[in-house]
Amino acid sequence: MSVAFLLLTAAAMEGSATGVRDKEVIIVTGERSGLSLFETDTSVTVIGHDQIEDMPAPDRIEDLLAQVPNVTFGSGGDGPTVRGMDATGALRDLSAFLGGNRPRLTVQIDGRAISYNELAFGLTSIWDVHQVEVFRSPQTTTQGRNAIGGAIFVETRDPAFAWDGRARFILGDAHTRQLSGSLSVPVVDDALSVRFSGDMRRSRTSSQIENRVPQIDYNDDRSDLARIKLIARPGGAAGPELRLSFQHVRSQMPQIVAVSTPFRDRQDKVGNYGYFDVRVDALTARISTEAGSNFSIDASASIGDAHIVRHARKGWGEADTNATDRSGEIVVRWRPARGLRVLAGISGVMTDTHQSIDVSSAGAGLGRFDDRQRSLGLFAEVTQTLANGLELGAGLRWQEDRQDRAGTLASGLITLDYDRTFSAFLPKVSVAWDVHDGVRLGALAQKAYNPGGTTIALPSGTPDAFAAETLWDYEVFARAQLADGGVKISANVFRYDIRNAQRRLLRDFVGPDGTTAVIAETDNAPRAWSRGAEVSIAWSMTARLALDAALGLLDTRITRTLSPSDPILGKQFQRSPHLTSSFSARWNPSESLLLNLQMRGHSPYFSDDAETAAMRVPGALTVDANVAFDIGPARLTAYARNMFNAFNLTHRYSEFSRLATAEDPRELGIGIEGRF
Repeated sequence: MSVAFLLLTAAAMEGSATGVRDKEVIIVTGERSGLSLFETDTSVTVIGHDQIEDMPAPDRIEDLLAQVPNVTFGSGGDGPTVRGMDATGALRDLSAFLGGNRPRLTVQIDGRAISYNELAFGLTSIWDVHQVEVFRSPQTTTQGRNAIGGAIFVETRDPAFAWDGRARFILGDAHTRQLSGSLSVPVVDDALSVRFSGDMRRSRTSSQIENRVPQIDYNDDRSDLARIKLIARPGGAAGPELRLSFQHVRSQMPQIVAVSTPFRDRQDKVGNYGYFDVRVDALTARISTEAGSNFSIDASASIGDAHIVRHARKGWGEADTNATDRSGEIVVRWRPARGLRVLAGISGVMTDTHQSIDVSSAGAGLGRFDDRQRSLGLFAEVTQTLANGLELGAGLRWQEDRQDRAGTLASGLITLDYDRTFSAFLPKVSVAWDVHDGVRLGALAQKAYNPGGTTIALPSGTPDAFAAETLWDYEVFARAQLADGGVKISANVFRYDIRNAQRRLLRDFVGPDGTTAVIAETDNAPRAWSRGAEVSIAWSMTARLALDAALGLLDTRITRTLSPSDPILGKQFQRSPHLTSSFSARWNPSESLLLNLQMRGHSPYFSDDAETAAMRVPGALTVDANVAFDIGPARLTAYARNMFNAFNLTHRYSEFSRLATAEDPRELGIGIEGRF
């Protein structure tokens, strides 16, 4: 399906579609430019509050990402892959713990970037969220560290300057109970307001997992959220604005929800993995001020404190992690002349982590590690709009990342002393052309990078360092708003040329007691590439019927390895299906009734880089639906997730382990919400 065909099709519809989304202007905040979705050149999907509210009972960010093309989830104990780039990072599981892993994708909640453990093993609640932005294009030039695989920005709802509240209760299969609430309290008229939000969810896992740890129920899946958000405008609407947000999150869930052969029985009689208890407290402060209409300054600061406990069988990875992160950023926006925009800033991040682990049953004894990571970025971007509808942009970022990690394993017999600093200049150029009102075409090229790192190779016990990876991203894009805004089309076609790709090879490890585990070996593949496209169409057919469709195409390849006999040479990236797609239809037959249908699917993919036949995941199609009925200030809902109870695997481990993970079975539920 070509971009030109989409534009011509939409043009034929012009004048025939009017609806509730016609005049909506979506502002993208993640890149700090304040541009609309139509003006943004990188590939991004924006999911607003109303869309989230209309979905079939979503409770965590994974439910939203499942609808985004070229984004794929695997086992649940890792991050998603975005355009073939594994958000988890170069390391995972035990190797990630031993090396102090950095993710490839940054997730920011109200301005604070969450840590690797929060990404892989925690929970990002989407209760009381204003907007979620999912960037598939690399964001290293704008965000710096941990963004070669893109970025996700979660902006929670601001306090209102009027009394505003709501409460919701959901009851569903798998013993699901969810109680949520929010309340805005105006303190000073148009100057100070506070919002309180809370979310509590309890459920059981979709697989019956054998309990191997005393006093821990591996089948228990629970999460809690408490948030206080303040907005202050001491000078009124035209003066500076201060936002403060404090958030406490706790999640308790198994590392993965595995199924063992036969998979359709949905049980795991071994349960030889961890159960994570993640607690995070985070405080962010953001202030914005304007000096006239052409100059503004935004400043932000955050601090987070995380305590992560991994429960496991004795000596099989019982671990404790205490981490503190601090960040700060200043961004200046200036319009010195008509058609000229300048953006510049500085950002810094500091993290300190203290860890302990018991892997004595694996023959590695006890371990303790201290990890210090520091990141600094300077960035600037200039955009010039010319009279003929042409827009030229150029930007540059200097990024420096340092990791100082020291510790011991095997009760001091194995030592790790790693102190490395990586830096890179990251340019970006773009061109856009407004062909005519409502149609924009363009291209961009940018460099992205991810710093190197280290871990301890087992069972040898030797340090295993790997170098930084870099890529050049080349994209062409098209945007269209036709039929008076009733038809919106977005398309990006991309190619990544990757050098020193950080890849890992999984193998089985048998401990002294005969128990098996999966070990990941990490190295740099000198050359690799990823190419593909994302196309989305949003069509408001009438004021009551809206359709959305999205398609992702992807092809990946590792073209050069250190050894010509490496099993990953010439193979595809793991968890990178050639085709991903989604579709949704929202229909309001009356003012009080909503019917919503969602579908998502993907083609087959492999769970490893070696294209191992036993680790092939078949293609899948999943359908969700819900109905909502408004009665005054109350809303009644009923939903069906995986409505046709399809059995879809999401990740397969080696044939030796006989393990896999699968999508949840059909879940039926009801809910009631009151607003005032």
